[in-house]
Amino acid sequence: MLNRNVGTGGRAGRPGRRPVGHGFRLPRLHAPRCCEPGFTLLEVLVTILVVSIGLLGLARAQVASLQFNHSAHLRSQATFLMNDILDRMRSNSTAAVGGHYTLALGQAAASPGRDCGNPAQSCSPAEMAAYDRWQWKQDLAGRLPGGDGAVQSMAGAAEPGSFVVTVRWRDDRSKEADAQFEDLSVWTRL
Repeated sequence: MLNRNVGTGGRAGRPGRRPVGHGFRLPRLHAPRCCEPGFTLLEVLVTILVVSIGLLGLARAQVASLQFNHSAHLRSQATFLMNDILDRMRSNSTAAVGGHYTLALGQAAASPGRDCGNPAQSCSPAEMAAYDRWQWKQDLAGRLPGGDGAVQSMAGAAEPGSFVVTVRWRDDRSKEADAQFEDLSVWTRL
């Protein structure tokens, strides 16, 4: 049977029980009200530290991304310039097989006597090769930092008309003293 007088104080219920209704407070399970609102200075400092470390990591990732993007751009330019001299050699294969395109790294190409880039000029294959070498060395120096190139004839090869073309440039992404230059080489047969 259900006792309806439970919790009504000392009137009809059991003596010593607290009333359930008005004036009854539950015990607090958290800190007193004076310390609840807001953040402490220590919490704010820890939050600023964590956010700062995260932002520094993000900035470092962005810088690395820009460096790798620049390095990829330089490699693309080197590939383009390598294909440029190969196309010039293929279009003037007589002079290429004759050794007129041979250049070493660090060797300056002499200024051509004629402007063979002008279609109105009539140039011999040797003059065109001199112009192509000079133009290629100018493009290497202008498009790549520390840009240089070499064309080596593989005269001892079993197949005539074999060449190795090398493009070299300074890659600032490399921080090591020995790895300050990047080389890109290709072997081809005309």
